[in-house]
Amino acid sequence: MLLMAWQSIELTAAQLEERRLEAARLPLWFDDYNRCHQHRGLKMKSPREFRTAHS
Repeated sequence: MLLMAWQSIELTAAQLEERRLEAARLPLWFDDYNRCHQHRGLKMKSPREFRTAHS
């Protein structure tokens, strides 16, 4: 059985702004990860290189 405890979290305005900025940067992180980072499971190619080679 899975039990989860939910609690109220109060964030300051600065923490809320930090979360918003982090969320806004996610697309850049995904692009960098898919374009630049090699993976052993993909024969040392980035995900983008692997998809291009197998299309």
